[in-house]
Amino acid sequence: AAGILRWAGFEDPIAAANLGADVAFCLNGGRARVTGIGETLEHLPYHHQEITLLTPPLGVSTVDVYRAWDALDGPVGENGNDLEAAALSVEPELAEWRDALSGATGQKARLAGSGGTWFVEGHHDPFIYRGVASVNVTTLPAQHP
Repeated sequence: AAGILRWAGFEDPIAAANLGADVAFCLNGGRARVTGIGETLEHLPYHHQEITLLTPPLGVSTVDVYRAWDALDGPVGENGNDLEAAALSVEPELAEWRDALSGATGQKARLAGSGGTWFVEGHHDPFIYRGVASVNVTTLPAQHP
């Protein structure tokens, strides 16, 4: 959605956030601290970083995660992601994948968004867990201010 909106010259972050929590961020790109339901963006300077990702072959419904978060009275996440406990309650098998990434890298894995991708900082040797390979990614300078 953000690609089409950007192509059309659309710039309203509040309206973009109404289409989806990550649309406003994707509309602007770059690096940002995002609050609210995704409509409030604080742009941050570019920071070169390497990240290792592990995406399990699990379907984690964003709607179900937010419902679980509400049912849990909106817990604050220990790892900087308030949705982690809710995502784990929706899909308990996520914990197994988190633990695999942590064990392979020696770091505490963190959940991206409402799930199911786990990540750790740094470039780590690729590994395979239950047929799924970890992926190393390197941040790139933003193409859109």
